[in-house]
Amino acid sequence: MTNPSTPSTSLLAWETLQHPAKGDVAAIRFAEPVRVLAIRIFPTGSTPFTNAPEIIAQTEPSNFFLQIYFTAQTVAVNSSERPKTSNVLSPTSLAYDGGETEYPLDWNAELSTRLMIIKGDFSSLSLAVYGNPVSESNNSSAISVPTPQTLDALSPPSHNPVLDPANSTDPCFLAKELLNLIPRAPRLDKVVRFIFCLKPSKEDWSRPNFPLYANWDQLPFDFEEAIILLSRPLPADTPKDAISNIARKIKEIVAPLPLPWDTRFLTLLSHVARQDSTLLTQLFDELNPPETADPNSVPTDEDIQLMYTAVANPSLARILDRDSWRNSILDVIQNPVTSSSQDACTLLRERILGQRAFDKLSLDGINEQHLIFDWLWNIGSREQSLGIWLSAIIEDTSFSSACADINGIASPEPLKPLVYYKNGLEATNRELLSLVRAFIGVASCLAAFAWADSLPDKHCRARLIKVFRLWQQMDGYSEILQHLLSLTQFMVRFERILERNERPDAECMDVEQIMLTMIQDPNNLLNSDVVYTAQALPDILQSIPSEIRIQIGKQLEIVDPDADAQEAVTTLVQWTGPSSDLSHLTLLAASLAKINEILEEKPDQEYTILQLFWSQGSQGMVSRLAEVFTLLLDAVPLHDPLKLTGSLNSPLLYAFTQLLGVIEHFVHMKPVPFRSLRSLVDSIVNLYALCAPLGIWQNCDKNGYLTSIRQRTLSVMSVLCVGNDVPNLDHDIAAAVLRELMDLDSISSAFDPIARLEATLEIMFHIFKPLDSNNGGHTIVESWNQEVLPDILPSLSAFLHILPPSRKADLIHLFSERDHGQLGTMEWLISQEINELSHTLHIYRSDTDLQRRILCCQEIDACYRFLLMVSNDETRLWASSSGLTALGLLLCDSLSSLSECRIACSSAARLALTLMVQAHLLPNRAQSDFTKILFQAACIQPLLVSDFRPLYSGSSQSLTSAVHEDIRAFIFSLRHDPSISEKVNPEFAEAFILTLDWIFAGGFRFSPSDIVPLQQLLEAMKPTLTASSLQTMASLDLPGRADTAMDVQDSVLPSVVDPEPSFTLQDLQTFLTPSLVYPATPPRHGIQGVFETNSISPPTAILRSPLSSLTKTYAGDSFRQPRQVSNRQNSSRLPSLHVDVGINSQITL
Repeated sequence: MTNPSTPSTSLLAWETLQHPAKGDVAAIRFAEPVRVLAIRIFPTGSTPFTNAPEIIAQTEPSNFFLQIYFTAQTVAVNSSERPKTSNVLSPTSLAYDGGETEYPLDWNAELSTRLMIIKGDFSSLSLAVYGNPVSESNNSSAISVPTPQTLDALSPPSHNPVLDPANSTDPCFLAKELLNLIPRAPRLDKVVRFIFCLKPSKEDWSRPNFPLYANWDQLPFDFEEAIILLSRPLPADTPKDAISNIARKIKEIVAPLPLPWDTRFLTLLSHVARQDSTLLTQLFDELNPPETADPNSVPTDEDIQLMYTAVANPSLARILDRDSWRNSILDVIQNPVTSSSQDACTLLRERILGQRAFDKLSLDGINEQHLIFDWLWNIGSREQSLGIWLSAIIEDTSFSSACADINGIASPEPLKPLVYYKNGLEATNRELLSLVRAFIGVASCLAAFAWADSLPDKHCRARLIKVFRLWQQMDGYSEILQHLLSLTQFMVRFERILERNERPDAECMDVEQIMLTMIQDPNNLLNSDVVYTAQALPDILQSIPSEIRIQIGKQLEIVDPDADAQEAVTTLVQWTGPSSDLSHLTLLAASLAKINEILEEKPDQEYTILQLFWSQGSQGMVSRLAEVFTLLLDAVPLHDPLKLTGSLNSPLLYAFTQLLGVIEHFVHMKPVPFRSLRSLVDSIVNLYALCAPLGIWQNCDKNGYLTSIRQRTLSVMSVLCVGNDVPNLDHDIAAAVLRELMDLDSISSAFDPIARLEATLEIMFHIFKPLDSNNGGHTIVESWNQEVLPDILPSLSAFLHILPPSRKADLIHLFSERDHGQLGTMEWLISQEINELSHTLHIYRSDTDLQRRILCCQEIDACYRFLLMVSNDETRLWASSSGLTALGLLLCDSLSSLSECRIACSSAARLALTLMVQAHLLPNRAQSDFTKILFQAACIQPLLVSDFRPLYSGSSQSLTSAVHEDIRAFIFSLRHDPSISEKVNPEFAEAFILTLDWIFAGGFRFSPSDIVPLQQLLEAMKPTLTASSLQTMASLDLPGRADTAMDVQDSVLPSVVDPEPSFTLQDLQTFLTPSLVYPATPPRHGIQGVFETNSISPPTAILRSPLSSLTKTYAGDSFRQPRQVSNRQNSSRLPSLHVDVGINSQITL
C-alpha cells in the first residue's frame, strides 16, 4: 500500500483484539508518533500474510460498527523538539460488513498519534494498521523537483459490455440473466407487466401457484368479467386461435357502442393495451371502426387520459395514427370543450407522433431527434406507460432485429450525457438508438429489481443494486436511472430497505448511497417521493457524514410538500454566500425552487411571500435578489474552469435557474431601487455570456441548465425592457435597464468582454423582435417609442460605435422597423456614425503616429462598410427627387475628407458610385473628390473598374491635377501588378477601355514609361473585347497621350487598410488611454466684480476698509511683492476631486 503524500507506507501494527464483555474498549499503543493512513480488517479464517501462513485472522461477528479514537498531537518542527502532549481525541466511525475490507483515512499532515482506542460490538477483531512514522517523514528536508512527463491523450473509459446495454445487440440481456438467478421466474416481458401495469394483489403474492395468469376458458363473459380477466396477463405461449376468440368476444361486448370516444370501450382498450400486442391487433381487426366518430360523442378528460395511457403501446399508437382516429383527435384539439381536454389531446397527439418518429428511426433511418427524446422521457414518467411500452418493445421482433443489425456494435461508443439530446445538439441515428437501448436496459433491470424485492430474493436484489450504483457513475446511464428511480414504487421499495437495522448491511448502505446521490441532484429537490424516502434514512448507518445529514435535514424542511414558504424565505434572507466547497448552494437552490413552485401553482401568493420577507429582511426584495445574484456569480471560478466539476456546477447552475424564476416574479414590483436594478442587470448579462454555447460550462452541464438559464434571462430582460403589456411597463425602469445593458464600462470590465458584447446583442435582438400588430403590438411599440426610446438614444449611439459593421447594420434596421420611420431613429443614428467618422478622418490627417494611423484606417474602413450595408437596403437615405438629404450631404463631406487622406477603401468607392448615379444633385466639388476615391480604391482592387460606368456620365474636363495624380497611381499599380493579365475578364476589359477614353478626353497625360506596359495589357484584352470596344481602343493613340516632358518617377500609392493589423500591448494601451485634462486654477488677468463691470484696483492703489475711519495705504509692502507673479495660481489646496474628467475622451476600435 502506498500513499502519494508520504515517501512510504508500512505496517504499523497487527492485532487480534478480544472483547470479553459488551461495552469494553481495546487500545493499540505505538512506540513512536505515527500517521495512520489505512485500517484493514480480515475475516475469520483468512491468512493476512503470505510469508506467515500460521497467522490466521479471527473476526466475530460478521458485521458490526466500530468507533475509533486517535490521540492527536502536533508534529514537532525540529527533530530535537519534543512533541507537545494532548488529550484531544480524533473520532472515526467504520461499518464492517464482512470480508477483507480496507478503510483509507485522511490524516492531517500536521498531526500524529501514539494511541488508538477501539470501541465496538465485537467479540474478536483482527486488523492491520498501515501508515508511516512521523520521524521518517521529517528526516528528508530536500525539496523534490517533479520530473516533467508527457500525459497520454484522454479517452473515455471502456465499460464492461454486460453493463453497457447501449452498445448491446440485446439491451435486456443483463436483466434476463439476473432473473435466471430467481427460481421459477417468469419471462422478462411478463415480469414487466406484473411490476408496472398488471400489478398482482397482496393475496396473489402469497399464493403457492404464483404468478397467476388469466383463465380465458370461461366463455362467454360480460364487461365486468372482461375487466377482471384483463387485469392479469395472458399465459405464456397462448395460441393465436385462443387470442382470436378473446378478441371476438370483446367485440361482442363493446359493439355497437359509438366509437372512438366511448368510456366503456376506452376502459377495455386501456386494459387490452397492457396485454400482448397480438390481442390488440386482433381486436382492431375484428372491430373495424368507422371512418368518422359520432358527432355527439364528446370525450371527457378521463376518457382522453385512458387513451393517453393505452397509446404507449406501439401497436395502438400506429392504429391511432390512421386518418380516421387522427382526425378525431385533431377535432378535439381544434374544437375543445374545455382547455384541459385540449391540453390532454395535445399530449396524446405528441405521444402518437413520438412513436411514429421512433418507427422511422429504427426502420427507415429518418432522424427526428427532438420528438424521439421528449416521447421517450414522457414514457418513463408514468409506471403504466412505461410497463405497456417496455413489454411491447421486448416482444417486438422487428426492433430486436434492428438492434442486432446495427453497424458498429463491434466498436462501441460511450453513451453521451442526456444534455447532448436535451439541448437539441444534432445526434446521429446510431447515437439515438444507443440512447433507446440504454433506456430499455435500465428499465428492464429496474423491473427485475422490483420482482426480486417483491418475492424477496436478496441475492438477485443485491446484485442489481450494485449495478445501479455503477450506472450512477456513468454518463447517460446516471440520468436515465435517476429519472426512472423517481417513480413512486421504487422510492417505496428503497424506504423499506432503509428500515432501521441493528447491524450494517452492504445492500442497505448501497441504497443509502444511491439515495444520497439522488438527493444531491437538483432535479429531485421537489420530488415528493424522493423527499419522503430521504426523510426515512436511518440514523444508524454511517456511510453518510453527519454534516451532510444535517444539511439534508435542513433541505428537506424547506422542500417538504406539506410546508409553506416560511423556511424558504428565511433561507433566502439569511444566506450569506456559498462556502468554499459550494455546499450551501443546495439550501439556497431548494429555497428558491420552493418559492417558484408556490408561485407557479398559486400566482396570488406573491404578496404572502413578500410579507414573510418583509417580516425578516431589512431591504427590498429586488435588492436582496440582486445581492444574492452577485454572491452566486462571485462563486463561479472564472479563472479556473477545471473546478467546475459535475458535483459543484449542478447546484450552482440550478440555483441560477431558480433565482431567475423568482426574479421574473418580483422584478416588476414597485418601487425598484435603480442601483440594485443596474447591479442585477449587469450580473444577469454576465451570467448569460458565461452560459453561451462556447462558454466555460459547455462541457460540464449534464442537466441542460444552460439552456434554461438563457431562456429565463431573455424572459426577465423582456419583462424589464419592453414589458408584457403597456400598463405594467415602467418606462423609467426600461430606460435604466437598457442603458446598463449597453454601458461600455460594464462591457469592457467583464471577464470576457467579447462574450459580454455578444450576449448583449443576443438579448437586444430577442427583446426587440417584431411584435404581432394583430395582438396590440403596434400600440405597445408606439408607446415604447415615445417614452423609452428618446432616453436611450445616446447610449445606443455609443454602443453602436463598438460593433462590427454587420451587427451594427442589423441593430439599426431593427430599431428602424420598430419606429416605422416616424421618429427618424435610423437617420439620427447614422448621422452620429458619420460624425464619428469625420472625427476619425480628422485624427488621421493630424496625427503623425504610424500605429495610430493604422488604427484609424481600420475604423474608417469599418464605418464605410457599415454605411454601404445600410445603403444597399435604404437608398432613400442619401437622396430624394428634390436633392440630397441631410445624411447625403454629411456623407459627401466625409467622402471629400477621405479623398484628401488618400486611403484605398473599396466600400467608400461603392458609396461614391451610388451617389454618382444622381450626379446632377451633387455639390460642385463632389465629382472630382469621388473620382479620386474611385481611382485610389482601384489601385488596390483593379477589378473595381468594372463598376465605373456612373463615372462616365460626368465631364472629365473639370478634373484637377490631384485627380490626375491618383489616375497615374492607378496606372502605376497596373504596371507593377504581375498577375494583372490573369485578372482580365470581359467586363474589366470593356470598362478599362471606356475609362482610358474618358480620362484622355479630360486631358490626362501619362509618363512615357507607361506606354509599353499599357500596350501589352491592351493586347491581352483584345480577345475579350467587342467590335465597338476594339474601335475605341484603336482611337486611343497611346503614344500621342504621353507627356515626354514628364519626369520618370514612381507614383505614391494610397494607404492600404491592413485586414489583420498587429499591435503591441503597449500600443493598444496608448491608444485606449484617454488624454485627461486635469483641473487647475486659471491664470489671473483681473478679477471681475459682482456685476462684471468694474475690476478690483491694482495692488498699488489705496484699499479702504468698510470702516471709513480706518484707512491704510499698501504700496510696495514686502509681504505682497513676492505674490505679484504673472501667472499666479491658487496653490493652497489640491485640485478638486469632484470634477468629472475624461468622461467623453474615448477612442473606439
